Amino acid sequence: MANTDKAKIKDAVKRKKRETYTPVVPDQQFGFVHNNVDCIGCRACEIACKDKNGLPAGPRFRRVQYIEGGTYPNVFAYKVNMSCNHCAEPACLPTCPTGAIFKRKDNGVVDIDST
Repeated sequence: MANTDKAKIKDAVKRKKRETYTPVVPDQQFGFVHNNVDCIGCRACEIACKDKNGLPAGPRFRRVQYIEGGTYPNVFAYKVNMSCNHCAEPACLPTCPTGAIFKRKDNGVVDIDST
């Protein structure tokens, strides 16, 4: 089965390399706003996103990362909340070898076809 999957991926990559990407210009562009000052790092947003998108254990569309560094006494620690921000021209879309990432024409949301 692994060989079949690899063959399908190689075929998809060949097809994708022949195509040129024309950015979708949506009727209305949605985006995502996040106020990091109020974030306490509880990761409830990760769970809500997984629940809303029906994701199994493992993949996360939204991630909260902790950044720590420095040396005593000048140390720092902060949280970075990362997600798909529904870019106007998403770099991930034309580089996806299977074409699973697409942008909705009606609202500009960048979506992933999980099949």
